[in-house]
Amino acid sequence: MTLEALDHLTLPVADLDQAEAFYVTLLGARLIRRIGVTPERHTALQLGDGPELHLFESPGLKRQPPRPHPHIAFRVDHDHLDAFRARLLEAGVKLDGPRRLGGPGHASVYFTDSWGQLLELTALHYRGPVSFGPPDMAKLA
Repeated sequence: MTLEALDHLTLPVADLDQAEAFYVTLLGARLIRRIGVTPERHTALQLGDGPELHLFESPGLKRQPPRPHPHIAFRVDHDHLDAFRARLLEAGVKLDGPRRLGGPGHASVYFTDSWGQLLELTALHYRGPVSFGPPDMAKLA
């Protein structure tokens, strides 16, 4: 007997409509379904072929200071990392990176959603300049 796969992850969000705009419009997630009514309203999204990401509306949720862990990392093509970074900056999202923690060619861009949940875009075979080491949480606060 073995586990088959990671099925879904959940994140609390104070404003489900705002969260959908962030994850779908800005990051390119695919809306799978909307579920329930307040206070159990949530949305299921999918990014690529990975597990679903469920956003649960939690009215009154306040932004938390970002922490290195836990976080969610989304894999992107190395040729798209700079475009994603530019899109986030244009939207006013604070970020740090590209940074390298792995081997040569690894690069990550770190940022948060509106509620302080740490997110990462990660790419292999990246050819641009990188800083070394973990993300600077002060840049994301």
